[in-house]
Amino acid sequence: MKKLSRMLALVMALVLALGCMQAVATAEELPEVDLIYWCGANPDQKDAELVLGEMKKVAKDALNVNLDMVIVATSEFKEKFNKAMAAQERVDLTWTGYNPVHSGAGQSGRAHAPRRSDGRVRQG
Repeated sequence: MKKLSRMLALVMALVLALGCMQAVATAEELPEVDLIYWCGANPDQKDAELVLGEMKKVAKDALNVNLDMVIVATSEFKEKFNKAMAAQERVDLTWTGYNPVHSGAGQSGRAHAPRRSDGRVRQG
C-alpha cells in the first residue's frame, strides 16, 4: 500500500507541476518525448495498473511524454538495475525510494537520472 501511495503522490506532484507549466506551453506545443522510467515496487499490487495507466495519461496529456514504465519487484531491483546499467540499456528516470541502488542514488527518496561511474548524469 505504501508503494501505491508513493506512486499516487508522484502523480499528484506531476499534476501540480504541470499546473505551473500551463502558462508556458500546452502539450501540443511540446515535442513528443519517449521516457523509460524504472521503479522498484510490488508489480502485483491492487490497482497498480490503474495508477500506472493514469500516470501515463497525465504525462501524455500534459507534457506530450510517452512513459514506458519498467516496474521491477523491489527485491530484484538492485540486481536488475545494475545489469541494465552495465549493459548500457536506456534508462531515462528511476525511482529507488529510500533504498540506495548504488552510491549517491536514492538519497532522500528522490527520483534521479542514471549516473555514470564518475558521478555525472548519463546521456541517453
